[in-house]
Amino acid sequence: HKPSMMSHKAHVLGEEKTIHMHYANCNTYNADFDGDEMNLHFPQNELAKAEIRLISNTDNQYIVPKDGSPLRGLIQDNIVSGVYLTCKDTFLTKGEFQQLIFFSCWKLNRSKPIITPMPTILKPVPLWTGKQVISCLLDQLLLGEVPLSMTGTSQIPGNFWGKGQEEGQVIIRQNQLLVGILGKKHFGNKAHGLVHSVFELYGPNFAGSLLSTLCRLFIHYLQMRGFTCGIDDWLKDEESEAKRSALLN
Repeated sequence: HKPSMMSHKAHVLGEEKTIHMHYANCNTYNADFDGDEMNLHFPQNELAKAEIRLISNTDNQYIVPKDGSPLRGLIQDNIVSGVYLTCKDTFLTKGEFQQLIFFSCWKLNRSKPIITPMPTILKPVPLWTGKQVISCLLDQLLLGEVPLSMTGTSQIPGNFWGKGQEEGQVIIRQNQLLVGILGKKHFGNKAHGLVHSVFELYGPNFAGSLLSTLCRLFIHYLQMRGFTCGIDDWLKDEESEAKRSALLN
């Protein structure tokens, strides 16, 4: 049993005997998947209902009270998918682009239709970039709000992608992701990233919606692209061991 407490909207799933929880909230509970258990409490009066709606709900528990640093964020497979999606060489057909946008944004405000932007490549086949998916998502999320502009750095240095690459810097102008790879620093529990900026500028409800929308997007894209990890990826090799020993020395 963990001492922390948050309020969630429950969705009852048939004969399920366990509590399912979005892993964006795992860090808040310090849940580390080593046999942790949780207690579930239901509100008993109107005062308790008001408290869980306005104070202890998950969106309002985005930051640590002691210093304002972010607690909630996406982890694991979402980070892998986010990096792959926002790489420079990620291109999508019109069907793939629209499928990703609809799958991720169908719960957002749909008072206006989602507008498919012009493709980045026109010939021989129209192709859209992964960065355009993020831009379109931000347009839909912040519909009717002042567009977001921000500059930051990526978790992965630009030179990791090749000599002279500028992908280590993240630039967003008027909701458009122009440059940069999005990773844990921008949608994980890191300060001054994309989700943290949305929280500070637009409020907790927008930040919560952004986390949910990005999670749906990244899961769906990973199902389209695929990602595997085999035994060979875990085995040590002599060259890496020599580098590690040199660093330790």
